[in-house]
Amino acid sequence: MPKLACIGKVTEFVEAKVSASEQYIVQRFSIQGFGASRNIRDMLLYRPEWLADGFDPETLEDNEETKGLLFTYRNHISEKGKVSKLLGLCALDDEKFGAVAEALFGLSIDPATLPQDGPPIDMMEEVTEVLNDLYVEQGFADPIGYVLGQQTSKTDEVNPETGKAIYVVEPYYEVKEFFNPADKKKIASLQKAADKSEGKFKITFDDTPF
Repeated sequence: MPKLACIGKVTEFVEAKVSASEQYIVQRFSIQGFGASRNIRDMLLYRPEWLADGFDPETLEDNEETKGLLFTYRNHISEKGKVSKLLGLCALDDEKFGAVAEALFGLSIDPATLPQDGPPIDMMEEVTEVLNDLYVEQGFADPIGYVLGQQTSKTDEVNPETGKAIYVVEPYYEVKEFFNPADKKKIASLQKAADKSEGKFKITFDDTPF
């Protein structure tokens, strides 16, 4: 399966669910590809306290148990100098990303009031509403660029030489990267990579789509 550079837009954030591990809220969304670009469903992961005003992600570095949470926070919510999913869905636009952060923090989530015996349904519905309003209705995610690659899944097996978990490839695509489709330098770099890939990386849109 070749990697695919695509352009499209987010059409919907669906009802959020609690993950099987009960560690995260899973917020699935759909991307509609333009032209030959593929449609894809992806997910945003978060924890309620991450959206509380004043939350400091660096507190997750305090012990080994929370470092995995920090990795997820940086990949999905925010990390300085890198593209999180929230930023990628804004096509790397810092101003739009700031508006998203302001809207989510504006929900005034207080971790002390979150229920301990079940998911915070009301809060999850509010987050879904905010994301649909900004990314879909206001077009924050129209258009966005995204690179699809073959999906990998973590197994329960461990490599005896490295001590790390073994991953297997699946016959499906997943989003590997977001980019700004109006960034001509990025488009040129993607085209250059595709030209050198011998068919392993393909561009699904014109060289200058905008």
